[in-house]
Amino acid sequence: MSSEPPLDLRLEEAVLDGEAFAVTLGRGRVHLWLGRKTPPGALEAILQGVAALDPRAETEIAVECPVADLPRYEAQGLELVSYATHPGKVKARFQVPFHRPEAVACLGAHLAHRLDNGPLEHLILWEGTEARVQEFLRHLQRVPGWSLRRKKRKKDYPPKRRTTG
Repeated sequence: MSSEPPLDLRLEEAVLDGEAFAVTLGRGRVHLWLGRKTPPGALEAILQGVAALDPRAETEIAVECPVADLPRYEAQGLELVSYATHPGKVKARFQVPFHRPEAVACLGAHLAHRLDNGPLEHLILWEGTEARVQEFLRHLQRVPGWSLRRKKRKKDYPPKRRTTG
């Protein structure tokens, strides 16, 4: 018998946070706010959790690099979406497919590097059903330093039935 709490099928959104980071889990998105003091283990737990629960999840990252570096990013599992050339460099947008572990690792390294410049926000698109949100909550709550701040439930659940008269 599992000691996990029963699923709350009325769950619409949940916010977990730690001292320097917050994750908002919704049905179609995972919104990250990461501060400079975000522990590397927290970022890894978030990204691995999304990949495990919804391998079809996606996000995009923007990269500035020499044109010759584009194949290096593609070799890491990223998919080039668009780019614009500038003198001596290119600004590129890559899609990060979560079914490719190397792409998820590249995303983690990219976000960790961006954290060096200060806090950041990042959005991941996923199919966050109520069951997936609950499972993600369980996954993240096993990581030290997390706490559940808020759960938002669907209003008027169960739906009111119209009466005909």
